[in-house]
Amino acid sequence: MRLRQNITVLLIVTILAACAPHTHAEAEPQGLIPVATQFVLKNGDIARCPQGGFETASADSVQCIINTATPTKTPTKTATTAPPSATAPATGTPAAGLQAWQVWHPAGKHLLVDGTMSNFHEHGLKEWVWVDAYNMFFFGIPSLMFGGDEISSPMEQLHKHQAYENITFTFINNGCEVQYNLRFHASSTPADRSSKTHSFEIYVMDCKGLAAWNRYLSTGNTVDMVEAFKHVTFNQGLYWSGDPANRAQRMCHGDQFGGTIAYDGTPSVIRDQYVIISRCENEKFPTSDTWYVHFPVWDFGITLLDSTTYFHYGEHLNDPMNPATWVLAKDSKGNQINEKDVRLEITMLPNPNVSVPFIVPKDSWWCIEKFPTISTRNFNGRTLPYPYWKFTGKVANQNSCPAGYLPQYNASSTPAIYGGTPSSQGGNDIERINLPWNPLITVPQ
Repeated sequence: MRLRQNITVLLIVTILAACAPHTHAEAEPQGLIPVATQFVLKNGDIARCPQGGFETASADSVQCIINTATPTKTPTKTATTAPPSATAPATGTPAAGLQAWQVWHPAGKHLLVDGTMSNFHEHGLKEWVWVDAYNMFFFGIPSLMFGGDEISSPMEQLHKHQAYENITFTFINNGCEVQYNLRFHASSTPADRSSKTHSFEIYVMDCKGLAAWNRYLSTGNTVDMVEAFKHVTFNQGLYWSGDPANRAQRMCHGDQFGGTIAYDGTPSVIRDQYVIISRCENEKFPTSDTWYVHFPVWDFGITLLDSTTYFHYGEHLNDPMNPATWVLAKDSKGNQINEKDVRLEITMLPNPNVSVPFIVPKDSWWCIEKFPTISTRNFNGRTLPYPYWKFTGKVANQNSCPAGYLPQYNASSTPAIYGGTPSSQGGNDIERINLPWNPLITVPQ
């Protein structure tokens, strides 16, 4: 979720008075905020950007943005209820009072939480303007957060920041547009494949909500904004991607159907439903990491095309946070391969084609455990690791969750999302939303 701060939000209307933010503060880490463009460099001069600079790319140059202030702890800010602009820019530097590692930002380099510089990278697409407004209204933060309350560990911000990706997309349901925003954390490296859980956030605004939102943008009437937010489904937390120690849940592409001998001479096993399937060094194709991951109200299939590293059985035991232990993927000319494209498959649960019974409250806030309990289930005649989450019924508002739980909201007006609804593809998911990024992602730290 987001970093909660001391906020005072004056609600002009009382329709959602029970959802008004409360006061909660958390100290932010030290770092530099990029605030002023000092000079422009040619692409060949990227290394000249001084320590603390934030590089942003254009077609023919790289801007070096420098913070001229002394690094200090960012002071707690007081949120306001100023309506978001209908002409808000699609891109920009991190929001005031937030650091580059905490929010979406344009492609480039920037300072990390430990004072080192990131590699050149990007985070996909800028979130919808209404996502900013939603966060401001309920949580007092004017931007989608990378590593808020839902963070799996400090490593997501410290050494895995470049693995954050943001996706915006739409579906047409019965002739009406529905907008989605999915922020997930994943990369094709041992550092990420060795984790069982990764953070995510998803926001869905349905047709009725978009109609109210557009009225708000035209008139500035806050009643319309409140009405729009009634039609947003918001889920967040830690999705589960299998146990790295279980060979049915971490494997090479060529081993997933069983009946073969893996490259290390051991018999392969049939893959689980929730698994990371990766490119191994003995395989020419496919050149991807495919993650089939689970959260009680969503299943995602995330394919990271052009894997940056080769997978090896047992890599989670080989100091996976140390890039020196990674085997970097190369093309036929010996050049480093880097992720450039993402393919997404998405399933909303409950789903008649997926037997995962989990019914949550609708049109009210509810709460789910942040960290699941890893137990087991029977799958295809085998006992395999599987996560279970405790969750609450309806709670008074987004600030009413017990310690260790994260707030959620599922609007009853959100259309079911899986194969056949609204897509006509059939099956249990909507497949192959192709999202080509610019080829700017270097091997993550």
